This record gives sequence, structure tokens and C-alpha cells, in this order.
Amino acid sequence: MKPKLMLTLGILAALSGITIPLVKTHSQAVSDQLSSNEALSLVRALSTIEGEKKATEQSFVSLQKLLQHRVMQRRLQEINVLDTHSATIRDYKLSVVPSADGQHFQLSLVPKSGCGYSLFTNESFVIYEAKALGCSDR
Repeated sequence: MKPKLMLTLGILAALSGITIPLVKTHSQAVSDQLSSNEALSLVRALSTIEGEKKATEQSFVSLQKLLQHRVMQRRLQEINVLDTHSATIRDYKLSVVPSADGQHFQLSLVPKSGCGYSLFTNESFVIYEAKALGCSDR
């Protein structure tokens, strides 16, 4: 009886050595992706800040100014600013473009590559979700 138990424990130990690294790799890959809830939360926060800026400064502002807002301070380490109007966050590209007169803006959050969940908004503050043409519904 004991040899079977030892064999079973040996097999379990060997399998755990194989599966634990696989689970770690999978969870690390997931953490590099922005979930749809995180994406929506980010767009809502930026849209709300745009509304606040419009009310206080009578003008919509660039991404750089949005990121200076106190609400965005905890997210800054995740955001890689590319220029005054665009940045990347994990596997997404963020773009915020105010009009020259500051009375309009366009905000988009789209996957850096491939198909995926995309969000758009403007001065209407309605958030639209979309997917690229030709992408499956998975």
C-alpha cells in the first residue's frame, strides 16, 4: 500500500511542478491586458475630467492635462505617454484630441493590435463600444 501512496505523491509533486509555472505564465499574460471593465472605467474617468475641465476652464483639454488631474495619479505608472494627445496603457492605445477652439473633443481607447473591445466618446459624453470589422464575436 505504501509504495502506491509514494508513487501517487511523486506523480502529484511532478505535475504541480509543471502546472504551477503554466498558471503563473497565464496570470502574468492576463495582467498585461486591460479588461473591458478597466477600459470602461478609464474612459469614464477621463470623460468626467473633460467635463470638469470644460465647466471650470470653458475648454476641453489635451491628454497631458487630463493625466495631471488628481484622479489619474494612481494610474500614471501604467500609462506610457507618447505625445500630447496619445498614450498606451497595457495592450491599448489611448487618444484624446480636443478641437483647436476647445469646444469639442474625441477620445478613443482601442487595442494596439488585432481585434478587441474599443471605446469612443466625445463632448456628448455618450460612450460607444465597438469592434473592428471582420472580427469574430467571441
